[in-house]
Amino acid sequence: MSRYKLLRDSIQTGDIGSFKGLGLTSRIIRIFSAYSHVAMFVWVTFHKERRLMFAHAVYPTGVVYVNASHIINAYKGEVRLHRKTPAIRQDLPLDYPGMLADFMAKNSGLSYDRGGVLKKIPIAFISRMFKNSADAYYCSEIIAASDRHFGLTDTERLRPDEVINQYPQIYVSRGLALN
Repeated sequence: MSRYKLLRDSIQTGDIGSFKGLGLTSRIIRIFSAYSHVAMFVWVTFHKERRLMFAHAVYPTGVVYVNASHIINAYKGEVRLHRKTPAIRQDLPLDYPGMLADFMAKNSGLSYDRGGVLKKIPIAFISRMFKNSADAYYCSEIIAASDRHFGLTDTERLRPDEVINQYPQIYVSRGLALN
């Protein structure tokens, strides 16, 4: 049995999956960030069946929900689980899972921020050339927007590794391997 199957039922809405891809784009992103992608786990119910989904921003689609099991099992590279810290988890509203699912659904379909990965490069005008609009998100920006929406932070985290490593009060940075 895979580690993911063992851990799947313990994953909670709001936990983060971090990815270290092996493809060329992932390797380029990892020049600037420890991870090439991040996504938020969200439990949703479809036709009375509970499913674990990833809410994330991907090129060219934008903010979408995808089946987490499919992504983790098919991903060529490393996927890690980063849980919200117990201190954060206990302060979340009781209806946080539903509220987060609603927040992600409301943002579903927003465009992908093609310049997101370039935002940490000193030549800032390059990233502005690729920015779609104020409503466009890079993968870590949708997670940052969610955390800001729920009052967990007031900062904008732009690189995938910043979501996890720079804010250890929100997420456990070491993470658990899922694949």
